[in-house]
Amino acid sequence: MRVAPRVMAVLVFLLDQEGEVASKDRILATVWGGRAVSDEVLTNAICELRKAFHDQPREPRFIQTVSKKGYRIVAPVSRCSPAVAVAEPHPALQQSPASGVRKPISQFSGVERPWGREMQPEKTSAGRWPAALAAGVLAAVLTASFLSVRSNPAPAPPDTIPSMVVLPFDNLTDDRELDWLRIGLAELMTTGLSRSPRLRLASRERVDETLLEAERSARPKLSPSARRAVALRSKADLLLLGDFAKAGDRIRISVRIQSSPADEILLTEQVEGSGEKAIFQMVDQLTTRVLTRWNLLRRGDKFLDRELAAVTTSSIEAYRNYAEGLEKYYYNFDSKGAAERYERAIAVDPGFALALSKLVVVHLTLGQFEKADAYARRALEHVDRLAEPERHYVTGNYYVLRERTFDRALEAYHRALAFDPYLSSARHNIGFIYFQLERYQEAIEYLEELVADGMSFPGTYRVLALSYAALGEPGKERQVLQRYVRLRPEKWIGHRNLAHHFLRWGRLEEARTALLEADALRAGRLEPYDCWQLQVLQEEWGTAGADEESLTTQPCPLRSSAVKLLYQGRASEALSWLDQIPLSSSAAGDWTGASRSLSAHILLEAGFLEQSLVQSKRAQLESGGNPAEWESHFYASIVHALGGDWGEAEESADALKRLTEGLPTRKERRRWHHLRGNLALVHGDPLTALDHLRRAAASLPPRGFPVVTQLPQHVPIWYSMAMVHLALGDDASAARWLERIVESTTERVAWPIPYVRSLYFLARIHDRRGETERAVLHYRRFVELWGDGELDRNRVVEAKGRMIALAAPAST
Repeated sequence: MRVAPRVMAVLVFLLDQEGEVASKDRILATVWGGRAVSDEVLTNAICELRKAFHDQPREPRFIQTVSKKGYRIVAPVSRCSPAVAVAEPHPALQQSPASGVRKPISQFSGVERPWGREMQPEKTSAGRWPAALAAGVLAAVLTASFLSVRSNPAPAPPDTIPSMVVLPFDNLTDDRELDWLRIGLAELMTTGLSRSPRLRLASRERVDETLLEAERSARPKLSPSARRAVALRSKADLLLLGDFAKAGDRIRISVRIQSSPADEILLTEQVEGSGEKAIFQMVDQLTTRVLTRWNLLRRGDKFLDRELAAVTTSSIEAYRNYAEGLEKYYYNFDSKGAAERYERAIAVDPGFALALSKLVVVHLTLGQFEKADAYARRALEHVDRLAEPERHYVTGNYYVLRERTFDRALEAYHRALAFDPYLSSARHNIGFIYFQLERYQEAIEYLEELVADGMSFPGTYRVLALSYAALGEPGKERQVLQRYVRLRPEKWIGHRNLAHHFLRWGRLEEARTALLEADALRAGRLEPYDCWQLQVLQEEWGTAGADEESLTTQPCPLRSSAVKLLYQGRASEALSWLDQIPLSSSAAGDWTGASRSLSAHILLEAGFLEQSLVQSKRAQLESGGNPAEWESHFYASIVHALGGDWGEAEESADALKRLTEGLPTRKERRRWHHLRGNLALVHGDPLTALDHLRRAAASLPPRGFPVVTQLPQHVPIWYSMAMVHLALGDDASAARWLERIVESTTERVAWPIPYVRSLYFLARIHDRRGETERAVLHYRRFVELWGDGELDRNRVVEAKGRMIALAAPAST
């Protein structure tokens, strides 16, 4: 059974105490090395251990929680001291070439573990190499000439499965046209070595791109200090370092493996070949020989006899574009540039599954869901070209595009982690799914582990921060975001995410300052979507279309513009902006469905029932199994009810319920209760409506925020609660719900219509109570927003009249 490294470390620490209580502080200080992490990471580790042991916290058989003290092992603990055969070092290892001082052969996690002489590569009963391995080595010898330089014999592997990080290779030539091989060779070596299930390869995300980026810009070779820093960050047992040189048509590739964090060289290999087309064969030789010398290949291992060209691509041109795409995405956060390179790669090799899977990721980052979906389908068609765990990761990337298949995505990502517990991207995506499903504690469990291990991908910090925000923990949210800013102060996205934190908690001036810092770092190229929440909360509407003039092909700014227009009551213009989304070049199924759903909402609120129903039906067809589809059933049911067609209303409600029953979350069941409450209100049954709406409101998380694929349901439910209490004649309760809406920040940003109407109904309540000052205040705010618009014209006229009437006594 495989568990995360730190989870195992917690278990070992508790076992060392032999039944004594270990405090949380001691465990955190020992296992996490004094890092500033929250108690949740320890709680989650204990939960994972209990799952592994099938242990129950109330009746523990293995791990007991001692209230206010810590944890202890309650099962019997015994120790054993197995004999270890110690190999005498090879003469080449008697002294280190660098220092002349003899060193231990290898160190793993700080414990010296001699590797036994008797652990030699597995042979058949006839004393020969396994046939598949022998054939692979022989083919390598015949296809390219090579020279192997072995400075020392490879020791046998330790009992535990070691982890390795492959660093970008050094370019020893003056030809910068070969720089793509720095990342390309590292990726090829990682893919080739991953054929062995007895070696864990650290994924690209675990390499500290800050150090690598600085070194790359300064010289074509990584400094020793940078290498050591990367090794410490990656938490790997072994480092694979390499370089390459070219003379005429001949290319030489050298690799060496050294222990981490010590600099002791454990193995070296070198190959030569003719031209770039021989690179795949050369790397095949290197990886096969490394795995062979360490006895890391076994008969029957999957992909043992598959060449790299079969797993990746047979085209060196395609792989070059793929490597350049990796560099742009992971080092420079240039999603558009990366997409361009990946698309060049698949233009050469349409079945290049690795490039197709990366295109899914970059198009999701760009908000182009339709393209992401298309590439995910294509990647899945060629998944047989991938080794474990990539095939499970690619499968997960296909199913993660739709909420209705989140369960299958989770299954695929967990399978990927079973093969490679260090696959950060799979762990991040699991955390993201749990976040989308509002299972925030589970999201935190996965994401905290990544952050504690030095993950530098900004999306991980953002989703982790949003999970804390949803639980109403601003302090922890801010700590996560500030940690990323300290880690990458030169990256604009960290300051943007910190600005959104300030917006969530109503600190608008601090949000503006952080956005200005982000804009300066991005050379004044912040997208309108990055700033629109602040503009909405500070009511900086600008002139219609001013900031969208050059962005009419981008769906996100179009939707943001529509929302801002609704705050001004300009429904017709908002609908016009939304109509452009399906026509935009980068609009996707999810964006198109979301635009249709928002149009249905606007038309419903404006009283155009038939048009609203048309948009609802189109949203159902174009949403691709995502939240806009659930919303469209909601609006269709309300429209049918208002039109008196209760049979159709119930049919739409049943369709929504069927969708919610298949989802591993309560989020959409909440929407169903919200719908039942609204239908009961239309039917004239406010008590039944109140029962359903209370259930919906009780399941809301403490905070909400306008993540595009997951609009918060707070404001619509709060507004419905207010309407029910008004129907029951309970002004006091209605006012409390309306004030929640008016005083909210990011919960109401995407819901302008119920927000502005809340001002009107609050004014009416204060007016009835004789609270003149507060009534005038809310009437004035209502008129300032919708006074020149098209929505609620009768209420605008009424509000203006009441303002005059309430002001009259004061003037006399």
